Amino acid sequence: MSRPPIQMEGPYLPRRVRRTVMRWLVLALFGALIVIKFGGTPWL
Repeated sequence: MSRPPIQMEGPYLPRRVRRTVMRWLVLALFGALIVIKFGGTPWL
């Protein structure tokens, strides 16, 4: 898998920021999976 050119992604982010963004992305993905598994958000 070849990563896209950095010019397409704008300024390069520091490794620490990228790690935080990836962690939030994974958390959001798991949250969406849980919501889909339980069939909606009854607590809203």
